[in-house]
Amino acid sequence: MEPESALLPYMVPPHCLVGFYFNKSCSDYQVLRVHSFEDTNKEMCLGDSLAKACAVRVQKYSLREGLWREIKHCDNECVSVNGCLFWTENSVTVRETLFWMAMEVNEKVSNEMIISVNACNYALSKIGLPPLVAGDAEVHKKLAVYKDSVAVIICLEMKNVAQCLDLWVFYDKYE
Repeated sequence: MEPESALLPYMVPPHCLVGFYFNKSCSDYQVLRVHSFEDTNKEMCLGDSLAKACAVRVQKYSLREGLWREIKHCDNECVSVNGCLFWTENSVTVRETLFWMAMEVNEKVSNEMIISVNACNYALSKIGLPPLVAGDAEVHKKLAVYKDSVAVIICLEMKNVAQCLDLWVFYDKYE
């Protein structure tokens, strides 16, 4: 199967991460989307006040079947989201696991992280970024693949100082 192009039958909802990959086990091109939305049944403590919690839903589109399916058995209870997720175009795929640089946003906090979904067992994970002392620096982050592992390239730009470039590599198993 080698599609030249395909128009997916959906509109991207807000607060959504979208990733594309080829599933070797069933020879199918697939799209995963991770969607965060306000869970009206839950509240969480955030600092000194209560905030609405956000739930996470994972859906898969099969190009061969032409259908979206919700991943019901996705273990997303272990991932707490303190606000709505905003996706970026900054994503990579390593061994059938999709990774996105994401922003978790609510009224009080804005927090960057990496969200991953394993396309085989649909395990959803939230990975914190390395500690960073930026001061007045402008910070740029980019996901990359280095030696078959996920990496984050961090570039600090400061006035009157040469750029600082860091490479952080995650050697965990992505399951």
